[in-house]
Amino acid sequence: KETRQSMAKDLSKMGANVNQTAKWFNQNSESAKNLPEHKYDDLIKQFDGFKKELNEIWQSLN
Repeated sequence: KETRQSMAKDLSKMGANVNQTAKWFNQNSESAKNLPEHKYDDLIKQFDGFKKELNEIWQSLN
């Protein structure tokens, strides 16, 4: 059974990964936009969904 502290640590690491992904998209937006439109849109939707879930979990710990 994970403690709140352990969960918070894991979520912090996940948040760092989300931030790294966002940074890559911001720095490589032209390369990302050269993906087929459906793949680009799918990546954006997945990323947005992940951010939302991460935020909801984080809020439940507070």
